[in-house]
Amino acid sequence: MSHTIRFTDTTKRAKFRNLQVNPGMALCILDPQGPYRFLEVRGRLVEAIPDPEGSFYPVLGERYGNPDTPVAPDNADWVLLVMSIDHVVQK
Repeated sequence: MSHTIRFTDTTKRAKFRNLQVNPGMALCILDPQGPYRFLEVRGRLVEAIPDPEGSFYPVLGERYGNPDTPVAPDNADWVLLVMSIDHVVQK
């Protein structure tokens, strides 16, 4: 079973353009209570799904405590980035 993480971004940003050339991605989460604790996830972009309605943006807002998150004003350029997880480091 392959695991993925979904992000949202626009096609106008450097991150999206860079991922088209090099699909390698990484995410690092630091523990604010423990300066030496972290979670690092490495993988690659496996899919970029157009989201011209910007529908995933409010979903993330609701998930992180803001149920009234509006659709981004530049929603026509939004995409859903799907990252496969290849390696995880936790300390």
